[in-house]
Amino acid sequence: MQNLRIPGQRESRVAPHELEGKRAGGLLTVKAVDAFRLDLTRAAVGEGVTLKGLADDALMELELEGGLRLWTTAAQLREDLPPQAERGEEELLLPTELPFGTPSRGFGRWALKALRIFHVELAEEAAVAIAAKLEDQLQPGPGLYRCAYADRCELRPLASGEAPFANDAPVLLFLHGTASSTEGSFGGLWERPQLPVLKALNDYYRGNLFAYQHRTLSQSPVENALELVRLLPKGARLHLVSHSRGGMIGELLCRGALAEGRLPFDDEDLARFDHPDRARDLAALRELGELLKSKGPRVERFVRVACPARGTTLASKRLDRYLSIILNALGLVPALKASAVYDLTSDFLLAMVKTRTQPEELPGLEAMMPESPLVAVLNRPGVKS
Repeated sequence: MQNLRIPGQRESRVAPHELEGKRAGGLLTVKAVDAFRLDLTRAAVGEGVTLKGLADDALMELELEGGLRLWTTAAQLREDLPPQAERGEEELLLPTELPFGTPSRGFGRWALKALRIFHVELAEEAAVAIAAKLEDQLQPGPGLYRCAYADRCELRPLASGEAPFANDAPVLLFLHGTASSTEGSFGGLWERPQLPVLKALNDYYRGNLFAYQHRTLSQSPVENALELVRLLPKGARLHLVSHSRGGMIGELLCRGALAEGRLPFDDEDLARFDHPDRARDLAALRELGELLKSKGPRVERFVRVACPARGTTLASKRLDRYLSIILNALGLVPALKASAVYDLTSDFLLAMVKTRTQPEELPGLEAMMPESPLVAVLNRPGVKS
């Protein structure tokens, strides 16, 4: 426990917050207990409020300029603040600006506007349980779907016995991002201003617009790619459009056409997964390699947006930052903010921050860490498709 010096003033009344109440079917309970408004003038003259005895696991919401919100704990905040924030052994000074970024990308500074503190009660293993609930919200469920040419993002399942790709035109295949869906990543294409673009795509691909819905938290990209290739016909001509983590699935599909007749995954690739904790991925990688060789899907074009192909530091032990950014992005889309997906993403974030859940507990996120074996395989020197 530690005292926190806040350069501002305490709100006279803690306003109701959208996160309060029993959430995720009772897996967690949230209550806002304190709120502060930061003041540059008070900071300049050294005035403010001292919050005494702040528990290390106290959950905090930091509101930055522009409405961006980050969630963290008192212990994590102490680790993130620069050394000059210390004011003795028992007091930490909250700055009015927070640094973001890395030395390689350049540091930026964001003005801190407000601070809220929450009391959160959690059921055991709440973060993993809520992650499962979040993936269950995927509508429609995991699978390969035809994208309807319509004024909304409508995904139609294939009829029993229907050939996935009914003509010899290439297939445009959408691969969505983390904790998202086809509509979440690409739904803007079906909005009225973009309908002429959608029509042009539909005409060019002769109706072969498809989307792959998949689990992004409990399954790794290797497992996702395996399930997708199982659904593809032999010799499929693919034009991929991916967002975020979906690009890692696309990269795995590209391993089906390595130069010089190399196998999709050789012994050196498989050896990176040869560990008791990675038995699932090792088995999936073996089968994926066999199917890529026998089915021979051809990736002719690949538009890869914001892919963590070399890993992302946001997923490297900093799931709080990573999911805070995802939640802020979801909140910018009114339809998504009003959905159960937004609520469960909020719940997952709170539970994960409170318990400091590690990426290794969620295979879909662990795969995006720079040190993961999948990132090493995808960036192996000398491998060309």
